[in-house]
Amino acid sequence: MRSVETCACDTERYNPELTQQLRYIVVAVLTKDEPPSIVLRSLIGAVSALPSDCGCRYHVALLDEGHRAQQKALWAKLCELLQAIPSGAGFQAYEESVRQFFHVWVEETNKLTREDLVRSFYAENSQATLNKLSGEEVLKKLRKAWGWQRVSCTALESAIAGLKEELLEAGPHKSKSYLDDLVDWMPADMNSIALRLHYLARANPPEDERTLKTQHVAPGTWYYEVPQGTGNDRWLACRSKAMQMLHGLEEMDTSKLQIALRASRGKAGGLNFAANYFFVYAGRARHLYGDDRDVHPHLFSVCDARHQFQTDFYHSTIPYFFDLSENLNRSVRFCQCPKYFPHVQDRADYLDNNDAQYFRLNCMIHNCCGGVSASSTNSTWLLNRKEPEEHDDLIWELEKTRKNRKRKRHKHKEYVEFLTFPETCATEDAAFSLKQIVSGNRSHFISRRLSYGLALTPEEHLIAVQKSIQAHFVLSLQSFFRCQSGLVSLWTTFIAFACFLFSLFWLVTKADLEWQVVDWGWFPKDTYHTIMHPIRSWSERAADFLNEFVGYDEEWLQSFIVITLQIAVWVASLGAWLLIFAVVTQTCKVIQRCCLNCGSFWPDEMRWWGRLLIMVTNLSHFLWCWVPFFWIGFNFYNVFSGRDFHYPPVLMFIFTLILQVLNWGLIGASCMRHSLEASMEANEVAMLTIDNIWRSTQRYYITAPLVIYSMVEGLQDVFRYQLYGQDVTVNEASGKIAVHLVKYWTLLLVLLAIAAWICFCNLMATMNEGGLSSLIIVTVIALDVLHPCAYLWVGETKMTPAKASTLSWYQALTTWQWWERLIHDLILNELVTGVLKWLGPAWMIAMPLLTLLMPYIGVNQAFMLVATAQNR
Repeated sequence: MRSVETCACDTERYNPELTQQLRYIVVAVLTKDEPPSIVLRSLIGAVSALPSDCGCRYHVALLDEGHRAQQKALWAKLCELLQAIPSGAGFQAYEESVRQFFHVWVEETNKLTREDLVRSFYAENSQATLNKLSGEEVLKKLRKAWGWQRVSCTALESAIAGLKEELLEAGPHKSKSYLDDLVDWMPADMNSIALRLHYLARANPPEDERTLKTQHVAPGTWYYEVPQGTGNDRWLACRSKAMQMLHGLEEMDTSKLQIALRASRGKAGGLNFAANYFFVYAGRARHLYGDDRDVHPHLFSVCDARHQFQTDFYHSTIPYFFDLSENLNRSVRFCQCPKYFPHVQDRADYLDNNDAQYFRLNCMIHNCCGGVSASSTNSTWLLNRKEPEEHDDLIWELEKTRKNRKRKRHKHKEYVEFLTFPETCATEDAAFSLKQIVSGNRSHFISRRLSYGLALTPEEHLIAVQKSIQAHFVLSLQSFFRCQSGLVSLWTTFIAFACFLFSLFWLVTKADLEWQVVDWGWFPKDTYHTIMHPIRSWSERAADFLNEFVGYDEEWLQSFIVITLQIAVWVASLGAWLLIFAVVTQTCKVIQRCCLNCGSFWPDEMRWWGRLLIMVTNLSHFLWCWVPFFWIGFNFYNVFSGRDFHYPPVLMFIFTLILQVLNWGLIGASCMRHSLEASMEANEVAMLTIDNIWRSTQRYYITAPLVIYSMVEGLQDVFRYQLYGQDVTVNEASGKIAVHLVKYWTLLLVLLAIAAWICFCNLMATMNEGGLSSLIIVTVIALDVLHPCAYLWVGETKMTPAKASTLSWYQALTTWQWWERLIHDLILNELVTGVLKWLGPAWMIAMPLLTLLMPYIGVNQAFMLVATAQNR
């Protein structure tokens, strides 16, 4: 009989004994408004990821933030199907049957598209999808190839029919959203399998629209009371008695604690509720192991409803939390695996919806020092609620909040439910990553396709990008301007980075060879001259030798010598500062571990500084929001002003050629290393394509106005949170403004490029090199944004080819839909896509050659090298 197999590299690393060092494993499938069919697909993957011979309990939780009874009914049908899977009686163990069934079920459903799952199952060509999603096709394959024809599957067939009927059910059911709705499923024989299923619908009562949606208890919000001395076993009972605080009828009983029922209305609140629920669930007497596992940490995985874990998800993930001796490594706090959208074709990805390849490359580079940031899904966290130095065992904790009371603003003590994930912004994953990294912990990136996702539509993706930028801007302000753990090390890293940038500015503007430390008296002048004299002599001899071939005058030769020595001094100074930094870091390590014996409260290794630098770079990239506007405006100004720039053509050619070699060499080396790593670990190969690079450049320009808009919206969120205590963890805006911003911004770039050509060819009296160079640059920018612009304007045209063919020439010319169809066919086709796709590489190849005629082009290459690197 066949058994479920995994990759050879995983079976060598994964050991079932590893799971015995964990208290439990949780997969949280979070949903709010996704269709039940999409949620079912995600649940199938979560169940299939059950590790082989798991030594701890494995919980799959459906977090229904939408409080929809239809989701609950579908979840119940899935539980009935699980219970009906045959086993025993000379067949095989129940766990093996479950693993086989869900292994095949994942193979049947992981390639289903979003369109397959959202369309009505009564429609034509939907029967095959319904059979796969309900498990009917799975049972046929198991009987044909896995030997299931030898066992009676009557109960399973009935359960599949019930699940199929529920999928065909139209319309949502009513439910009482003001109460928690919690249901647990356990197998009939609890020792037969470690799997447990849970339906968790957090209370979502209607709130008074006249009042602010605050995170603390205030008039108009819902809360519950906890008497003094209440234990965790009464947590859910207290929540079931929630009430709304009414104006003028505030509770004044000081013997009871008032806890906000729904402090965070976003994703962070749902995840924290699930984390607290399983902490209480595992602490019940009937769920205790009676051994060391009761105090061990646990794994908590986040799976968005649009993603589906594959069967080997935990076989690949669990070993990363252990060292080579198979002991739990508590410094590894989370692992991240990439997003993968199998149905998104790069050539038709007009708004860079599938940026997964660059995400993988970025994470692979950050992984060298353990500085990978968590994404919104496919992340696994190592959590521990048994560390007395952090908190006690209660579900509630004390938090200081700011609140208005009797027109006086002051701080007071308030209890809240324990917060695993920060509830200060809408990007709880990045906030929790930051918290772990500033504490000295690290992360791992798993370069495997362990989760198959359903991509958003391009417009939905654009809205999601804007909301993500807004949330990260809020996190950036909160990280640097709130008193919290790790603030000093974060600011130290930022100041060091700012000093590095200032040193570059100083290097460019300085005209002599005097060190600043010599002027300040920190370094003896005699020693300085002793060091610099032989270096200057060597530079002069090298310059004289090179001048025999180039033939520059004496002034240029002296400038070359000064520039060379300045760069040498800058490099030497940078190396000296890094050496001092390393010595101080190692000294702190010795003091902290040998003398104080109190653990690390300051970075004690250079890799820690590297992780902090990655975080600071991610948090401060908003400082460069002006760069694309400056570059676009500067080049348009040059087109009409006719300004010339004088650079030596040969030197600019050499400079551009070196930049090209370094740029493509780094990308190629990183891609090759990434591909080799993936091939060795998982027999997978993932390479950046020309489409990925081209779409990345597009995204740099089209998201420029979104960054400014997101910063304005983010500032409002920060003020609302700080001044009024409002909940900013959820963004309920429709996002249409973001779409319109990009829509008109890209159209403006295209029209300005056309106007620039007209003005340059007809109004400019003489041809000038600076204007022509800038004109070429703005033309390339316009061609980069042409596809996104065309898609946003005419990508969803309703005019079909059949309808267009029935129109007369007069009707066609006077019908806007016909023009939409014409523009769509002219621009959004494979031929134009292929030409524009190769325009970027062709431009990169031609750029060094063009610098021989127009040296200013080399400046564009240097700018784009820095700009696109900062964008990613």
